[in-house]
Amino acid sequence: MKAIIRKDEQAVSPVIATILMVAITVVLAAVLYVMVSGLIGGTNTQAKPTVILTASKTSLGADVLVSITPSTNPSNFKVNIENVGNNTFGTAVNLPTTNGGVSSTITVGTNTFTVTWQNPGGSASVSTGDHLVVKYTNGLPNTQTWSLLLIWSDGSTLTTSNWQS
Repeated sequence: MKAIIRKDEQAVSPVIATILMVAITVVLAAVLYVMVSGLIGGTNTQAKPTVILTASKTSLGADVLVSITPSTNPSNFKVNIENVGNNTFGTAVNLPTTNGGVSSTITVGTNTFTVTWQNPGGSASVSTGDHLVVKYTNGLPNTQTWSLLLIWSDGSTLTTSNWQS
């Protein structure tokens, strides 16, 4: 038996074809929107805050006033100290996450420093008005320029503040 093939049949009517094209376009646009808006996978990183540090020399180091927008969890930060004159850095350490009593120790060359987070408002987040107290632990070094570096959790330096010893 011979197969009969008609050459005048259309596979899909023009109305159905148009509806399918519009539906495919809407679905693709929705998928693209979800991907761009970050609703599918990826890391959920917090935006970097804007920070200004203002250092004031003290008899044993520096008192660094923090101005930050928005307030941020202290676990997002690391601190480091640089001897600006000879470009020597310590090893970055986590910012203490406890107000006042806990310090982080940083050694730069032969100089050792402690950094303590002072949170006068008791907000449990780094906010404007907080202080980072930097103290020399092994005697006041000769007149040198030092810099406190505030580092974000991704490793980038947010800001620095200098003072003279």
